[in-house]
Amino acid sequence: MSRRAWQRWPTGRGVPKSAEHRRKIGDALRGKPKSEAHRKATGLASRLSNCGSYTRTPETRARLSASIIKYLQKSSVERRKGTSIEIAVQQGLERVGIDFVSNVPVAGVLVDIYLPFEKLVIECDGCYWHCCPVCKIHTYHPDHLRKVHLRDSLRCLRLEAAGYSVLRFWQHDIRKRLDHCIEQVLKKVRQ
Repeated sequence: MSRRAWQRWPTGRGVPKSAEHRRKIGDALRGKPKSEAHRKATGLASRLSNCGSYTRTPETRARLSASIIKYLQKSSVERRKGTSIEIAVQQGLERVGIDFVSNVPVAGVLVDIYLPFEKLVIECDGCYWHCCPVCKIHTYHPDHLRKVHLRDSLRCLRLEAAGYSVLRFWQHDIRKRLDHCIEQVLKKVRQ
């Protein structure tokens, strides 16, 4: 490797290695015991990167995504906290006994609430941020309104193309008629 290449990577990290170098590293590491923390980290990374792979059967993908969801539920990893309307819906779901996971990636989209066993995604849209046509409390330019609605519809299409059902609730509906929203979720679950 030229001197100039080493100047790009002063620490030596991330330097492209030749095939012979990679083989030597593999030979040196082969058969050495790995720590439990290393096994967990590499296992989770491989499951996350290969979960959507075409070589896996649908049953295997479902089982792997369920195990990843369990890990995310138990992990102490700092995740985004839910908004007040998300928390209200979560409390309503807990009240009727529905299992859910909040703020997890599903099909490449970070969703508000995910019901893994029903393959159902619940999105809680704030009236201001998602430009509610009923409340009209936003002060955005019409082009921005179209952009926000297009973004939301593309998220729904992406989730539905991956086989998930999507329910969207507006902030004013959650605040005034939470029981009606939970009833819609129950209808979708019973189907």
